[in-house]
Amino acid sequence: MVITSRSQMPGGGSVVNSLPASEVTSETVDRPIVFYDGVCGLCNRLIEFLLFHDKNELLRFAPLQGETAAALLPARPQCPMVWSLMYMDGIGIYRESEAVLRVFQLLGGFWRLTALARLIPSSFRNRIYRRLAENRYRWFGTSFRCDMEGQGRQLRFLP
Repeated sequence: MVITSRSQMPGGGSVVNSLPASEVTSETVDRPIVFYDGVCGLCNRLIEFLLFHDKNELLRFAPLQGETAAALLPARPQCPMVWSLMYMDGIGIYRESEAVLRVFQLLGGFWRLTALARLIPSSFRNRIYRRLAENRYRWFGTSFRCDMEGQGRQLRFLP
């Protein structure tokens, strides 16, 4: 598998960057990637929310069940009930509440205030996150696709 991404060139153009998946690391990721459970109703709603609010189109998205996640992320448990939203940028890979906080910070504006949640100990934040994650199918159902229709949305999704 080859990971491709578009980078902005000075003056407005863009260039497609391709790397074999084996060579892709958090340092070679030019735009942050949000990894989500592709069949989770809550996760798909979050991706829709992020697509709407990420006005600068900084984020890309990949399902945890996909090739990109298999190539870039550490092995995950077989049981999807313990999977976590994950966020990868040029610095590293984040999961659970820290992943959510980093995603919202990247949106900028009002959403940067979510960083104040870091005043709450991560052990407590993650306990709440895990409770929500364990019940997400029951509370929010399942959904088998995000709406990728619309201008440029398909380019933001990785396999």
